[in-house]
Amino acid sequence: MNLFRFGTGLLLFACVSGLLQAQPSSKSPNVVTGTYTYRTDAESLEQLGDTVCFHPRAGSQFQHSRPSDDRRLMWFCFTNIDDAKHKLRIPPLANIKECGLQGQATVKIDKYQTGKEDTDDFDVAHLVDVRQVSKTRPLVCPD
Repeated sequence: MNLFRFGTGLLLFACVSGLLQAQPSSKSPNVVTGTYTYRTDAESLEQLGDTVCFHPRAGSQFQHSRPSDDRRLMWFCFTNIDDAKHKLRIPPLANIKECGLQGQATVKIDKYQTGKEDTDDFDVAHLVDVRQVSKTRPLVCPD
């Protein structure tokens, strides 16, 4: 009887383990299309820091760890900032004359982390690869 319980436990573990591995994870790579922004105005630099952010296009499906009742706008910033600037062809800060740049891109991300609600935290993700990128356009400074 003990051998039966042990064998059943192994079989159950193997089945559950297989199901867990099949579930999508926020660490799995996702391909997302949308708008990237690199803001250089004083207010944005104070709030976000020197970072590149991404706003997925409506309908862009990707796995993230937000609860279904979280109604915040979907956007995130890249954790590997220098790599993101290079891959998205963002020029050095000294060469940017307006309040930043933006463009359209299709990117592959992983390691998505959700910022805490009701704080200044924002979602972040690691940029793995850029599949497609447009030319950058300047962001006009607010008056």
